[in-house]
Amino acid sequence: MWRTTYLFTNSTPDGDFEFEIVGWLAAIGTAWHLASEGKNIKNITVSGVDYMQNHGTMMVPTFSYVATQLMDNLSGGLSEFIGALPQDAATDSTQYLTKVQYGT
Repeated sequence: MWRTTYLFTNSTPDGDFEFEIVGWLAAIGTAWHLASEGKNIKNITVSGVDYMQNHGTMMVPTFSYVATQLMDNLSGGLSEFIGALPQDAATDSTQYLTKVQYGT
């Protein structure tokens, strides 16, 4: 069972990562989603689940979605998280999904 998904994007298919998008089905204990400068942008609903949308920087600009209640699974597409990004999130309107990771 996974609880976290990481999506990495770039404006070219083979360049370095420009953005990271992280989906958390839970934030348990002291585990947290971003460095200390991360900020809540807004609260959103994706596939019927309420999330806090946050923005900060790890190695690259990072957007994270943290479920407001403990979730066991995600029903819906990862593209919904991408679609919920702020309009000015990407400097280039074309972003390629270059890497996907998941974990617990």
